[in-house]
Amino acid sequence: MQVLVKGKQVQVGDAVRTYAEDRLTSGVRKYFDDAIEAQIVFSREGYGFETTISVHALARVTPQSHALNDDIHASFDAAAERVEKQLRRYKRRLHNRHHKTDHKAVARLAAQQYTLASETHEDETEEPETLSPVIVADTTTAIEILTVGEAVMHMKLADLTALMFRNSAHGGLNMVGQRRDGSIGWIDPETSSDGS
Repeated sequence: MQVLVKGKQVQVGDAVRTYAEDRLTSGVRKYFDDAIEAQIVFSREGYGFETTISVHALARVTPQSHALNDDIHASFDAAAERVEKQLRRYKRRLHNRHHKTDHKAVARLAAQQYTLASETHEDETEEPETLSPVIVADTTTAIEILTVGEAVMHMKLADLTALMFRNSAHGGLNMVGQRRDGSIGWIDPETSSDGS
């Protein structure tokens, strides 16, 4: 697994870098031998240090954690423990599934993912000049076949606000999303018997 260690407004010494890389690599390997990459970002937050960790364990499985402490090592340790806990839960859920699925062999639906420029208008009463949004980035993504529970788990691990997936019960496109009140919403469109 490739580990990238960065510092924002803080100098990351070799001792901290080596400790973080070794600790995170051994912690992730307990649960996923073939994790792809990880990123550790140390930053200043007031008088303390904030550590943000993101691990790309499998396709669309990217747990993230944050921790704040006066000591940079304690901040990292707390964030690393949270990521390991998320990976342990995910691994346990994979083992507890009634039908074992090889995640590398799961059929996926290819899709294009776009990032649109945010529209900022100083005058709220002003109408936009065009209704066509500006695309600032586009990537290819995969819409996976998942149960509703797995989709919610993927969404939370990747720290997303919404996730589209193909429902393993019927193959239709569904979406789960985080609502403002903290609950999870699930959209399951009705499909007619003739496919329209």
